[in-house]
Amino acid sequence: MTGRGPRGERGEQAEKITTAARRSFATRGYAATSLRSVAQDAGVDPGLVHYYFRSKTRLLEAIMEPPEVLGAAVAAAAERPLAERGRAFVQASLQLWEDAASAEVLRSIPAVERDRGDDPVPGGRL
Repeated sequence: MTGRGPRGERGEQAEKITTAARRSFATRGYAATSLRSVAQDAGVDPGLVHYYFRSKTRLLEAIMEPPEVLGAAVAAAAERPLAERGRAFVQASLQLWEDAASAEVLRSIPAVERDRGDDPVPGGRL
């Protein structure tokens, strides 16, 4: 007898869902993204998205969790001498955009904030 719940590795399934959600939030925005569309983009059953995340808000919270590399980059820049710190933060920021996981999170932020009415950039353009 098998237990209830999804088949396959939890990490693999959740990663498919979060990858699709990041893409959807970044391109469609928060308002136009549904759990059903994320499931379709991820190639999973819509019930699986609900099983892991319960709601669109919780899915958003999960994808906005910064990757570990982000914290490490900021911490390393903060340890630099004061005279070098500004340059170190800029270099760390640029390197984060080159890291696939970090860039995906960073690209999601403006679209989500704009949809929620907190446009971080006047005119909504980056």
